[in-house]
Amino acid sequence: MNTSHQDIIEKLTHLILDDSQTSSLTVSEITKSLGTSRTQLHRIVKKETGLSTTLYIRKIRLQKARELLCTSDLRISEIAHLSGIDSPQNFSKYFIQEFQLSPSEYRKLNSGQILHDIPPYEPVHQAESKDEWFRRLPSHRAFYIFLGVFVLIGIGAWIHRTQSTKLGIKGLDPGQNFENSLAILPFTYQNVAANSSEGILDELHNSLAQIENLKVIARTSSDQFKSTKNDFKKIGTELRVNHILTGNLQKQNNNLQLNLRLVDTQGDSTVWTKTYVSRESSLMRLTKAITRDIATELSQSISPSLAQRLNRQITTDQDAYNEFLEGRSLLVTREKEKLAQSIEKFNRAIALDSTFAEAYAYKAIAHNLNGNMGYTNLEASLNESEQNALMAIKLDGQNASAYAILGNIYREQYKWEQARTAYQISLKYKPNDAQTTYWYSLLLRSIGKPEEALEYSQVAIELDPLYPVILGGHIINCAYANRNDLAQKSVERGKILFGDSFVLYNTLGYYELINSNYAKALVHLRKAENMNPDIQLLGALIMFCEAKTGNTQKARNFISSLSDTPNDHMAKAIIYSALGNRDLSMHWLKKAADAGKIHYDLLLHPAFTEFHQDPRFLAILNQFDLRLP
Repeated sequence: MNTSHQDIIEKLTHLILDDSQTSSLTVSEITKSLGTSRTQLHRIVKKETGLSTTLYIRKIRLQKARELLCTSDLRISEIAHLSGIDSPQNFSKYFIQEFQLSPSEYRKLNSGQILHDIPPYEPVHQAESKDEWFRRLPSHRAFYIFLGVFVLIGIGAWIHRTQSTKLGIKGLDPGQNFENSLAILPFTYQNVAANSSEGILDELHNSLAQIENLKVIARTSSDQFKSTKNDFKKIGTELRVNHILTGNLQKQNNNLQLNLRLVDTQGDSTVWTKTYVSRESSLMRLTKAITRDIATELSQSISPSLAQRLNRQITTDQDAYNEFLEGRSLLVTREKEKLAQSIEKFNRAIALDSTFAEAYAYKAIAHNLNGNMGYTNLEASLNESEQNALMAIKLDGQNASAYAILGNIYREQYKWEQARTAYQISLKYKPNDAQTTYWYSLLLRSIGKPEEALEYSQVAIELDPLYPVILGGHIINCAYANRNDLAQKSVERGKILFGDSFVLYNTLGYYELINSNYAKALVHLRKAENMNPDIQLLGALIMFCEAKTGNTQKARNFISSLSDTPNDHMAKAIIYSALGNRDLSMHWLKKAADAGKIHYDLLLHPAFTEFHQDPRFLAILNQFDLRLP
């Protein structure tokens, strides 16, 4: 490092720490104290740390917060204030970005320890080798992650352990500003196959989503603006991004031409355009160059590890890739016939390229959906899904899709720690993945950590703001975390975005049930039932509310109509709880548990909160390796 630059970085660090009890420190005050211009300071900080001045200030404050979490009994809100971050909500989000754990998770793991190997006030330098970074990790953390991977996979030789040390979400900024954010709208195309446009769009999205400090909106949300006539400023406001990328793909002679345009949504103005030309067989190779160009334009750096991942092609066989794209598009409908067709497509892709890891990963997803939708035997589907996910990991130890679906498999099998490790590894390799972030929040809810679940579902919403399932799950997380203020904001947003969706009514019903507003819950749950009667345990929730509002005979009649299946045993346990019959509720809960079935929200569900001190309930928790919060 340049000596004069080093002095400035060190002075800046001390200045930040001197101001650590207030968030009022501004860049203007910093430049005045250091005797530099704003431009010079930004250039030095960017060159030496790879961060903007604002992000460097935040990083040093978070290092201070980490020390306080390890060595004090202060509340997290107090630590946030002492660290110079006034908003506890933003503090939690930023802490997840920096240390890959929520503040409460980090405190539990590191309580009482001073991490001397990474001094809390150390200036951050960009030029740090992978070996140096690994050496500076807390040794106990690396050990547990390695152990988790070994347990998770069962054949540790399949994974390079050093790739699994730094887990969790990082680089996201889900706060109130739009800094470092991008949405990629569907490309238009002429005289080329839809697969070509879809393929390059998807590869580009996946590549950009791996950049640490760039928030990239999920395609579930950005794809809703296909052929839209809305202005970019309006789209930017709705998706909460400051940049939008559009593209047009067309055939020119024997080549394909991709015209890209980057738009600043705040000013509704074009800031960058570029044209790329390639043969159709080589179009996927352009992803690396395009990613680098856009990253440069958005002042983002590409780490050596990401550069290495970008250099890899998911397949060199264009026919295999086309089969894969067609198979993936068939997954979207969740229909039985199309799921079967998607598996055939993935099999063809694998037959053409036996090293196609992503095809194995999506085949695992298809089998998992088959079981969840009830189209095939659940246990057999989970086994088939697991084998394909593990094969994908064997071929590519950094395949985020495979780890994510593996997390789902283990969550459905109540293997909590294995699921947690799988989700965390997936998020290490693809930190901007909204779906995996949301799934991880559901796991945290299942193991009785609603506050931490809320932190992750908030990030998921920022990444995929127009996806009703994620919004619905976030509302439930808010309710379980006793944050009805946040829930109400999301409820109002849901009413605007999703109108009469059964997902909205089901969510509203569950939300009111958690808050003991049973009459209101009934209205919403009945609407959801009319729109989609196949929602799991919906009838049980309705009868729970009927019993709570005095219609006990209706609830008893419903119980009489149930069959002798684990799912119906759980339904009976829920309804008998509302009827005030603890013994019968515990009887059916135990019967369901002995058949391998429990409610995913067992620790938090209102039907069972009064049982928390019952030895029979505690025995069931122990049976499924769960503990009360």
